[in-house]
Amino acid sequence: MTTPTRLRLFSIAGLSVNTIVGSGIFVLPAELARAMGASSPMAFVHAAGIISIIAIAYAVCAKRVTGDGGAYAYAREAFGRYAGYVMGFAVYAAIITTWSTTCAAIPAQLDALIPGVGSQPRIVATAFVLLLGAANYFGARAGAWVSDVLVVIKIVPLLVFVFVGIKYVDWTRFEMPTNSGLGVALLPAFYSLSGFETATIPAGSAENPSKNVPLAVLGSLGGATLLYVLIQIIVVGVTPGAMTDRPLVEAARVFLGNTGASIFAGLATISMVGLAAAMALAGARLLVVVMPERKAVIVSTLLAAIGTAAVDLGPLIDYTTYLLFGQYGAVMIAAPILAYRYRRR
Repeated sequence: MTTPTRLRLFSIAGLSVNTIVGSGIFVLPAELARAMGASSPMAFVHAAGIISIIAIAYAVCAKRVTGDGGAYAYAREAFGRYAGYVMGFAVYAAIITTWSTTCAAIPAQLDALIPGVGSQPRIVATAFVLLLGAANYFGARAGAWVSDVLVVIKIVPLLVFVFVGIKYVDWTRFEMPTNSGLGVALLPAFYSLSGFETATIPAGSAENPSKNVPLAVLGSLGGATLLYVLIQIIVVGVTPGAMTDRPLVEAARVFLGNTGASIFAGLATISMVGLAAAMALAGARLLVVVMPERKAVIVSTLLAAIGTAAVDLGPLIDYTTYLLFGQYGAVMIAAPILAYRYRRR
């Protein structure tokens, strides 16, 4: 009998990075710049300070509970079976709606590169759901491989953007940081950094989960925060394009030319596919605690496909947000309970 291939630290962290670095960073700098101007990079710093408390709670739980499920497993262990079921349903619902809504947004982005794709949005979106589900049908390692490839394709251009763009920043545009407008900017910055918790869901398939999963949670949040701060500095310091609907594209046009701008226009699509890939893997790994793996993949894929093919998911965005806050609150309460219960283990 062969031992299943375990997910390495890179793959586990990659799931979180794929979730955090979604499509928001390609439009968010404009909203933050309108709210805080040159001080807008500080919005990410403040948001990270708040959300790091939640991330630490996840890390504490992940060190002690190493099975699949994330918040579901932590709630079950801390509060009992029924509380775990409620949390598991909430987390699973949020994953499926995120997967569906992300794929539903892909056709409009892809239409800029392949004209005509946006004319059949439901068909294209459903096709992406089925393709990502098919990858996970062959096991967690196959789903993680797709996520790994997409996170590299996504992050490398952003790193190039930072390393090249930082040389073009006009530092005279920056003044002493202030908190003016922070109240408006804090919430979108907070949401943009959520997603680190995705690493905890397939923990049962990870190598050395008590060590690697907490590292993935904290490392992905820290790395994404630094990347976001630098990107915000560049789009504010390079061009007033920070106020446009495509701030990264217009900033890239300044120092990478029209070719660079086109690349970043396409990168938004890739980023969405990466987020959807992370949700496809996470959904299957969460459901696998109650049914066989391949059946879990089929059920999750069909539910997400129904969403993109037949349901208007716009109103579910707020619903997903409420589920996220409920998940975070439950884990923050569970963390000290589990730390105390496992203090001698």
